Amino acid sequence: MLQLLYTGSKFVCAGDEDELFDSCVYQLAVGSQLYLSTGTRLDIAFAVGMIAKSSSKVTKQHWMGVKIIFRYLRGTTELGLLHRKKFGSELSVGWGP
Repeated sequence: MLQLLYTGSKFVCAGDEDELFDSCVYQLAVGSQLYLSTGTRLDIAFAVGMIAKSSSKVTKQHWMGVKIIFRYLRGTTELGLLHRKKFGSELSVGWGP
């Protein structure tokens, strides 16, 4: 099975010489990001989907990708989907604080 590593703007296969990271911690963090990306933060859906592909042989480069997404989330806390009920049963969805 191929494992992907993020190197700049490309993903490459993980080698045997790469230092491994705790997969349990990684899976918990990625699970939290997947939850956010499906409901309120669609802007991170692609990136989270890419890092979620490698959950069995996790390296420090994979963990750095998770941390980059967490830093992005911390810097953009004012963004998210806003669900409002307007005019009866109509649902309005948009970006807002």
